[in-house]
Amino acid sequence: MTRFALAWFCVYALAAALMAQGTVIYVRRAPVGGGVLDDTNLVTRYYIDENDDADCNGATASQINDSSANNFHLTTVAYGSSTMDFSSVSGNCALETTNIAGEHYAYIAISDSSDAIRDIDGGKVYTQELVVDVDSCSSGGGRVHAIQADTSASARFGVVCTSTSAWAFYWEGGIDETWSETSGNRIVLHVVVDTNEATAANRVKVYVDGTLKADGGTPMAEDDTLGMGSGMQWIMLNRNPSGTPQRSITTYLYYSALYDAAFSASRVSDHYDVLTLDDDTP
Repeated sequence: MTRFALAWFCVYALAAALMAQGTVIYVRRAPVGGGVLDDTNLVTRYYIDENDDADCNGATASQINDSSANNFHLTTVAYGSSTMDFSSVSGNCALETTNIAGEHYAYIAISDSSDAIRDIDGGKVYTQELVVDVDSCSSGGGRVHAIQADTSASARFGVVCTSTSAWAFYWEGGIDETWSETSGNRIVLHVVVDTNEATAANRVKVYVDGTLKADGGTPMAEDDTLGMGSGMQWIMLNRNPSGTPQRSITTYLYYSALYDAAFSASRVSDHYDVLTLDDDTP
């Protein structure tokens, strides 16, 4: 008997013994696609436990680390008047915010010449991937994670909500897709952009927990390209920090990633299978 076969024999023998004693055994389903996220066209990925607050308990982290090869860390973190903190929820690390008008955020300035985000300017295909649990949103547009000008009220790209029944995806400062979501639920969210699509409804697709949502809004024109402009930031949980932020949400933000590719429905499903089980660093 090989070592592998012997190991499985021991597992089955132990399971049989436990079941004979009335013990219930729960088996965690393995995610589709090998249980790992596909990094193809990955631009940034923030596992919220990738920070220097090792216990994920208290506002001590000075930055939130990008686990992609680009190392595009969010190097400025502000906690407001104790309105943002790191929390452990059911074993997963999250950024918790408690005031929709708080002056808290995490961001990095985007270069006007070249860096991980600037280098995807002018593209036609993107996927924004988030794991989040939102309770309330600023009526002025609570940012989840967005490309935002330091002096502008409108996001250039990214997910924003004005209420839990009014979520939106912004493209070049305008709303291009809207949908509703129930508050107080942890969701895996994918916003898939492909302006190559001739059918307007296919240019922005929103998936919640792997399922395509019914949505509204007016998508961008066919073949439109993203134009960021200058003086931009890649910012979580608020708008321009040097102005008046106060455009936040009350939430647990567990994870955020960006890709310069339009996910297929099957790739969305595969990533949902992974992230719904665990959104911390593998």
